[in-house]
Amino acid sequence: MKEILEQFGIEPNDIDLYYQAFTHQTFANEHRYNLTYQRLEFVGDALIDAAVGVYLFTKHKKMDEGDMTLLRAKVVNKESFAKLSRRLNLGQLLRVGNGANDLKDNDSILADLFESFTAAIYLDQGREVFQAFLDATVFEEIRKNVSSELKDPKTLLQEFLQTESREAIQYQTHKDGAHFYAKVKHDGHYFGSGKGISKKEAEQNAAKSALKILKGAE
Repeated sequence: MKEILEQFGIEPNDIDLYYQAFTHQTFANEHRYNLTYQRLEFVGDALIDAAVGVYLFTKHKKMDEGDMTLLRAKVVNKESFAKLSRRLNLGQLLRVGNGANDLKDNDSILADLFESFTAAIYLDQGREVFQAFLDATVFEEIRKNVSSELKDPKTLLQEFLQTESREAIQYQTHKDGAHFYAKVKHDGHYFGSGKGISKKEAEQNAAKSALKILKGAE
C-alpha cells in the first residue's frame, strides 16, 4: 500500500479508507469485516464521470456535447479502468478470501478497484490531489485519444483517401423537407450517404458512412 501512495505523493490521513478500497467481499466474509470496496466504487464512479465532463468542457471549448459524450465513453468504461489498474498494479493490493486469488486479475474487479481507489484519494486528500491523480491517469488517456477524436469525419475521410488518390472529394447535398441529404463521390464512385438537420451534419454523416465502407473493404 505504501508504494502506490508514495507514487502519487500521498501521505494518508485515514489509511483505513485505502484498505477498504482494496477489500473484496470474500475477505470481508472470512474476517467478519464490515466494509468492502463497493461503497467507495460507487462514489468513485460518480466522481470520475463528473471530473471528466468538467475536464472536457474546460480544455476543449470547441468540442460539442456529442463529441464530449463519445470521448468520455471511450475513456470512462470498465475496459479502460481495468487497464489503468493493471498499469498501477492495483490488483496486487486486493484483499481476497482464501482460494480467491484469481479475482486479482478479473477485469471487472480491477475496474472497480480503480474507482474505489480514486474515491479514497478524494475523501482522504481532497480535490487537489484527486485532480492530480486523474491528470496522471484518466486525463492522460483522454490526451492520448483526443487528437484522433477531434478530427471530424470529413477530415478523416480526406486523409484516408489521400493515400490512394489526389482526386478531390465531392459532396452532393440536397434538402428534402426538414432534412438535408448528402452523398460522397470520389474518383467517379459513390461511397456513402448521410442525412442531418443541416448541410454540415449530412455531409459529416455521409463521410462517416464512406469511411465504414472503405475500411470494411480493406
